[in-house]
Amino acid sequence: MALSLIQQNVLSRIQTLAAEQVNSKAELLQLIGMYGNEFPSPPIDADLQLYPSLAHVTSAEFVAATVALAAINTTLGEFNVAGSNVVKLLKIVGGSR
Repeated sequence: MALSLIQQNVLSRIQTLAAEQVNSKAELLQLIGMYGNEFPSPPIDADLQLYPSLAHVTSAEFVAATVALAAINTTLGEFNVAGSNVVKLLKIVGGSR
């Protein structure tokens, strides 16, 4: 039985999102490392207020966001672990990579 157009669309969208998540994982690895190297202590409120896009954010909120990104990175797992979430995602985007 052939898939309906809607079913094909859903599968395609899942594949696209999986590819985006794999790319996000790679960027997360870089940014987590860079943040750790460049910020031995978190930016203070006054530093954040210097940048319009961050002026509404407190230091505590920024730290909470970096902790959330680290948690997402952990949940995605490692590229070299067979059962990790990121490897599962890679399996369905293999043809596009």
